[in-house]
Amino acid sequence: MQIVYNPSGHGLRLSLRACRELDLPAGCSSAFDSDVDRTNPRLVQVIQELGDAASSGGPLRVLDVPEDAEWHIEAGPGGERVIARRVSWSAL
Repeated sequence: MQIVYNPSGHGLRLSLRACRELDLPAGCSSAFDSDVDRTNPRLVQVIQELGDAASSGGPLRVLDVPEDAEWHIEAGPGGERVIARRVSWSAL
């Protein structure tokens, strides 16, 4: 699974170009600052294709985490970080 996060800020402040690529209205940046599916495959693709041009507020990055990991995004003074905990079970 791939997760989009902002290592140097908070929220996904998307550029106008990224908004267009995602077929979102101009000014969509503020709409993506909260309650967005950070694992949305189209969002991940746009961030990877546009690189730093995808953001209007600090670089956005994509992190690969195992499919069975429980994760959340933690906002700190330096930016966001992804906290993941892998859950696995084995039968004897």
